[in-house]
Amino acid sequence: MQVVDSVSTLGDFGEGSAVAIGNFDGVHRGHQSLLDQAIGLAKRDGLKSVAYTFNPHPAKLFRPELAPALIDPLAVRLERLAKYGVDITYIQHFDHNFSRTIPEHFIQNCLVGELNARHIIVGSGFVFGRDQQGSVDTIKELQSKFHYQVHPQDLVRVDGITVSSTKIRDFLREGNLAGARLLLGHPYQMRGLVIEGAKRGRKIGIPTANIHSANELVPKPGVYACMAEGNMGLAKAVVNIGFNPTFEETELKIEAHLLDVKDVELYGTELKLNFLGRLRAERKFRGVDELVDQIKQDIEQARKLLQKS
Repeated sequence: MQVVDSVSTLGDFGEGSAVAIGNFDGVHRGHQSLLDQAIGLAKRDGLKSVAYTFNPHPAKLFRPELAPALIDPLAVRLERLAKYGVDITYIQHFDHNFSRTIPEHFIQNCLVGELNARHIIVGSGFVFGRDQQGSVDTIKELQSKFHYQVHPQDLVRVDGITVSSTKIRDFLREGNLAGARLLLGHPYQMRGLVIEGAKRGRKIGIPTANIHSANELVPKPGVYACMAEGNMGLAKAVVNIGFNPTFEETELKIEAHLLDVKDVELYGTELKLNFLGRLRAERKFRGVDELVDQIKQDIEQARKLLQKS
C-alpha cells in the first residue's frame, strides 16, 4: 500500500480510482464496509482502491478541548488500512485553509481532479466542505457533471448495536472489551515505549514494564489480560491501568507484567498490548503481601482466559 498526501508521487492516475472517504479511526466494522465496497469496485473496473482520510481529526482543529480521544494513533490506522488491502491511503492535511473548501471544489479538485475518482464511497451521514455544507445529496447532484458514481453506505449494525467510533470509545471507557472488540472486529490495541518506573514490581518478584502510551484513548482503570508483542516476541501479560492506590500515587500508569519472559531488555523498545479480557477493578490493598497474593491470582486467571482466546 502506498501512503501519500499528494498525487505528484503517484504518477499517472489515468486508470481512475474507487475512493472510500472517512476518518477510519479504529478501522472498525463500519469502516470495513466502506473499504470492501471500494476494493470490490476497483477490482471489478480495473481501478485503484483509495482510502481517503484526514489528519488531524477535524474536531481537533475547531474544538480541541472537545475533540474525541482517537482509538488508534495515525501510524496504527495506516497499518490497519494496509492490512485490509487498499492500494493507496491518501492523507488529507486538515487545516483552516482546507476547511474553507466549498463542497463542489472538494469533489472537482480533490477527488476527481487529483484522484480521477470513478466511484465515491461514503457513509450515509457524511458531511463535508465549508461549514459542513456538503452531504451525500451534494455528491449525488454532481455525479453527472463529474462522471463518477456515488455509493452511500448505511450504518452497520452488529448484534443490534450500531457500529461507531463513539460507541467503541464508550465501551472502552466502561472497561467493556467484548463490546469494543465486537464493533472493531479485532481486539483493542495499545502501544508505547517501555520507560523506567519505580521498580516496585521487581522488588516484590513481579517485574513490570511501564508503558508510555502512544494512544490517546485508555481503557477504564483496572487489571486486564493481554497478549503482548515486542522484542521478546509474543507473551501473555497482566496489565494494570491505574493510580497504584496501595502506594498512594496520583499519576495514571500502564504497567505490564509479562508472563514467562526473562532476561529481555525492554527499556526504550515498543510494546504492543492487545486487550483480551478485564480481570477486575483496581483497588487499594492493606499492604504489599495482600497485593502480591492478588497479583498471583490475577496471573492464574489471565492464563486461563488467554488460553481460551
